[in-house]
Amino acid sequence: ANGDLVTSFGSDGIYTASAYDDFTSAASVVAESNGGFTLLSGQRSGLNGFDNSLLRLNPEIPTSVSASAELQPVLYPNPLSGRELSVRMDETVQKDISGIYLIDLKGRKTAIDQFAIEENNIKVNLPLSLNPGIYHLEIRSHSGSQVMKFIKD
Repeated sequence: ANGDLVTSFGSDGIYTASAYDDFTSAASVVAESNGGFTLLSGQRSGLNGFDNSLLRLNPEIPTSVSASAELQPVLYPNPLSGRELSVRMDETVQKDISGIYLIDLKGRKTAIDQFAIEENNIKVNLPLSLNPGIYHLEIRSHSGSQVMKFIKD
């Protein structure tokens, strides 16, 4: 179908629309029964078929940020010269914290037990034995996790 749009609606509730351009490229959109959709595009590669690209969007995963979205966390001071690190973040996330972890550049993860939640801030007491270097602080909640990089002087 040269320059045509081909559509179909299957008995499984899946809608597909495909567009073709001179048989050298094609694009298809598949509306899935869960409310998501898949976008497939391709270029003809030789005589045997297409090289394809795939994008799948799931309606349960947010793809944009609304004005009422949670505050993005801010870690300070950075670089850190002492032992106490502060993270400013949305109070709704703070109430839902399931763990705080220190991660070094080798990927070793250490649970942080000494932290306090005060208004929009989390005060984290890092180990006295923490050597200078680059680290990540991971804050886990039931809704996901936030990972922030910091430098220890």
